[in-house]
Amino acid sequence: MAQQETPLETFKRATGACVRAISEKREVTVGFAPDAPNAPTSNLLGARVRVPLPPRDLNPREVAGVRGAADAAALRLKHHDAALHALRLPTGETARQAYDALEQARCEAIGARDMAGVALNLGAALEDRYRKQGYDRFTARDQVPLAEALRLLAREAMTGEAPPPSAGTAVD
Repeated sequence: MAQQETPLETFKRATGACVRAISEKREVTVGFAPDAPNAPTSNLLGARVRVPLPPRDLNPREVAGVRGAADAAALRLKHHDAALHALRLPTGETARQAYDALEQARCEAIGARDMAGVALNLGAALEDRYRKQGYDRFTARDQVPLAEALRLLAREAMTGEAPPPSAGTAVD
């Protein structure tokens, strides 16, 4: 008798299929790791995407964050031109970080404007990421990385979406 797939395995398989569908790249493989950062640019390795491991209980808040991380990576694969990006990449570290953050915001905005569910997932992933990084506890301007503040401002300008609750004070 064949073993029945667990809900967690079904979720992982469906998430991989969504990444391939959104990115329009059939060769993409999706891996899940407990230590995967919730930042799309650090999760892409060629045709491999690494996203946070979903919890066994598949609670809705954390599942939305995992979906958002996967959607962000898929949108980057679909809308990012690595050669053009490298050609125009600034040389200074702060400028390079801002350039990368704005490019990620641009890629995500394209998907968020076209797909309401993706927009919700991206928002959940950002909320999860900024909450884990303690943005909700920031009190001084110099605690907020410039690139992240620019990313959130650009996201708001391109999509009309306010920053996630955990990053609201950081953007202010």
